[in-house]
Amino acid sequence: MKGVDAAFDAAGKGSLPALVELTGDPERVVTIADHRAAEHGVRFAFAGPDAIRERLEQAAALVVSGGLTLSVARTYPLSRAADAHRESAGGHVRGKLIITPH
Repeated sequence: MKGVDAAFDAAGKGSLPALVELTGDPERVVTIADHRAAEHGVRFAFAGPDAIRERLEQAAALVVSGGLTLSVARTYPLSRAADAHRESAGGHVRGKLIITPH
């Protein structure tokens, strides 16, 4: 593993300590969902829907160009979305859970 340059928290479920540990620096972590960011030295960034859409489009462009990679823990078909939700609720997923249409 090469390490993590930065982390973006959109879940707000108490993951900030782990993200700070993962990046090695609270300055490399930003959250839009955890209002306790200051307790961890993390920046809380709130923007309106237009700014959020613009940032998500920028992130998507980085993914497409290979400038941003995401770890995928598991992929589920839509028919097993409840299984994905249960796994997520367990709180120990390393990577993203992906739900596909089929």
